[in-house]
Amino acid sequence: MLGGMTRRLDRLERRRAGLAAPAARWPLMVWNMCPLPNESTRNLVGNERIDHDWYRDVCGIVSTRERITTDPEDKVRKCEPGGYLADVLQEIHRDCAYRSVGCCRACAGTPVSEPSPKPPGATAEPLP
Repeated sequence: MLGGMTRRLDRLERRRAGLAAPAARWPLMVWNMCPLPNESTRNLVGNERIDHDWYRDVCGIVSTRERITTDPEDKVRKCEPGGYLADVLQEIHRDCAYRSVGCCRACAGTPVSEPSPKPPGATAEPLP
């Protein structure tokens, strides 16, 4: 009985070793959440190009934003799996319609998601 269990366990371990690691499948999907206006992308001049920064990863779904750059040394920035780029989130959240009520999906679970502090003596929520 013990020999049969050992053989089964060996077989399972050999099968599992042949599987790809979960990190090999990252990202599952890349989603451009902040596209540039069509006028900006159609009228690029000289050495301008569009870069896609990977600013947030939630369970393998990576959110990106487009930006125009002219610097040849400027490289696309990518967050780590499960991570985020705080400066990009702050920039996006600055214009976010959900800022007055707390956070949106892009910044949820990050320090950026903290709502803006109320002025001293304020009793009502600020207007959007």
